[in-house]
Amino acid sequence: MEHEDKYIFNGISFPTPLSDITKFEKNNQNVSVNVYGLEKRLQPPKKYPSYEVFPLKVVDDEKRDHFDLLLVTDGDNTHYTYISIFSRLLRSQKTSHAGQVIFCKRCFTSFDRQNLKHKLSGQAALEHHRLICGPHKPILPKMPEEGAVLEFKAWQNAQRQPIVIYADFEALLVKTNEEKGGNTTTIQKHRPMSYGFIVKAAENVPSELLKQFNIPTEPVIYHGSEDKQDVAKHFMESVVDVCEKIEILLATNVPLIMTDEDTTRHASCFKCNLCKCDVNNYTRIRDHDHLTGKFRQTL
Repeated sequence: MEHEDKYIFNGISFPTPLSDITKFEKNNQNVSVNVYGLEKRLQPPKKYPSYEVFPLKVVDDEKRDHFDLLLVTDGDNTHYTYISIFSRLLRSQKTSHAGQVIFCKRCFTSFDRQNLKHKLSGQAALEHHRLICGPHKPILPKMPEEGAVLEFKAWQNAQRQPIVIYADFEALLVKTNEEKGGNTTTIQKHRPMSYGFIVKAAENVPSELLKQFNIPTEPVIYHGSEDKQDVAKHFMESVVDVCEKIEILLATNVPLIMTDEDTTRHASCFKCNLCKCDVNNYTRIRDHDHLTGKFRQTL
């Protein structure tokens, strides 16, 4: 072996499994190794298959002696090939850009060397990208099979909620000097001083029900003070109380009230108002507002 005397191969088996690469790096502290796989893909009507490179092992920091290896597999046989120029291996797979590009070795994001006024490019862009990409493990993206369709089916979640609560806090920025860990000192913290919230009901929610269940329809404002510093706790208690009342209100179930016009509209409807499928393929449903009993739509 050409490098047998240069590196320590203790504990490494041959042929070498991927798990032994880490042992090799521990034996040689100045060495780091990335390993990439090669996946064969058939894409009809293309006559010949294509090959896609994907990451198997990517180091966080490349050391003085760094190697990028391509692991080629043929049945039970495997072979490591040295990647001399990473961008040339990956270029046709990721981009058709004609200029020079460099790649993130973890996620294969490409960066060209165009001089842009308001955007980083080249090596500077790659270094900035590594701050985001670095903490994440390398992955092999799995694309859907050809002809597969992602379809939305949770139509029960497509209806608007009849009641919502909007809330806002105001807080004081209080000076402090607290050590948090060995390298952090907190110099300011937010202290809630007041809050406000308002319950907004849809037009179809009867005002009589809101009044019956004692749900506020005007803005609720609370101001803290030196004697009342439990603003956040007070807010949670107030909102939970209102939410429990709303939950009871929404359990109201007024029976369906169909007018002649509603009956005609329902009978002449051939598509579900939500998913647009043909309602003649199943038993059509009269959807109604449980708070008023009014007919809403055909499902």
